[in-house]
Amino acid sequence: MSEKFTATDDNRTYSFFLINQDSGQITIDMYNSAYTFIKKEAGWINHINNKMVMAPNLINAVIEALP
Repeated sequence: MSEKFTATDDNRTYSFFLINQDSGQITIDMYNSAYTFIKKEAGWINHINNKMVMAPNLINAVIEALP
């Protein structure tokens, strides 16, 4: 795994690992669940193949936490 990051949404803090990052796609592991996000004109969204759907505000917090 790569470096551990934290994202804060409202008053909650979430830990996650960055798996892969490129200009149009990011994959993370948060609490043993993989999430992939796709960059669209309106911002980052859940990949259609994600087993679980992450809330848009938490996606934004994850993106802000990345270098």
